[in-house]
Amino acid sequence: MSYLLALSLAWQPFHFVEQALPEGTPKVPAAIILPVKINGVDCLAQLDTGSPSAVTWHQGGEASDTGRDVTVELAGRRRTVNASAANLALLEQARCTQDLIATIGNEFFEQGTLELDLQNARYRWQQSPALQAAADAQPMRYTRWSGPGGYPLVLVRVAGGPPQPALLDTGSAAFGVNGHSAEAWQALTGGMQLLDERRFSANAWGRSLPCVMGTVPRTLEIGEVRLPAFLGGHCEGLGFSPNEPLAGVVGLHHLLGKVLVIDYVSQRWALRPP
Repeated sequence: MSYLLALSLAWQPFHFVEQALPEGTPKVPAAIILPVKINGVDCLAQLDTGSPSAVTWHQGGEASDTGRDVTVELAGRRRTVNASAANLALLEQARCTQDLIATIGNEFFEQGTLELDLQNARYRWQQSPALQAAADAQPMRYTRWSGPGGYPLVLVRVAGGPPQPALLDTGSAAFGVNGHSAEAWQALTGGMQLLDERRFSANAWGRSLPCVMGTVPRTLEIGEVRLPAFLGGHCEGLGFSPNEPLAGVVGLHHLLGKVLVIDYVSQRWALRPP
């Protein structure tokens, strides 16, 4: 995988996919979809900061050594990645705007700063540590557990407890804070009954997982956001096994209406007015 760096300051549009969780309830933003160009062809991909790799193809499994190189372009960045013929079936059939061809993860942006205007559905990337000297920035740890790319970890406090690291995950857009394991879910809820509890199934990388969601009647702090209660969720069999203890996975529910800034280089993040 190789890349060509470019400086980009112009805002680019994205759109939210909305979903009812569970069916019959009001739809909420559930995923961020980015327009991308692959070999000059217009396509759609999901933005997922819970995914470490630059590009994860949705068709035909992982790219193979016998594949061919293609150029993926978005936010002023161009990367050359390897993909097999099966991965490129949607591209070759000119169906890239009907189905998602890939997921774009942290490695694509890790040499600069990614900004997501969640109020106005736009984003931009710049090849600089934009939060290095910012007074409103919060500490973040960009950690690598295996393979290319990494994970942005931010600090949260639950029920006035000590600060704990949590994964900042745009792929969990519909959620407030997820318990990625049964143990994490127990710690988040403190064993308390959820308010307005609801159960449903959610799709995760082609698998249907049983989930529960509701209001946890405990305080939560995420950066400068302080909540008297928070939207918590847990999906069984998620398959996310971090290499260190985490409080959970922070989605976008409590961050909507803000500009989310992730500075991978300085390892800092911020929430700002739109």
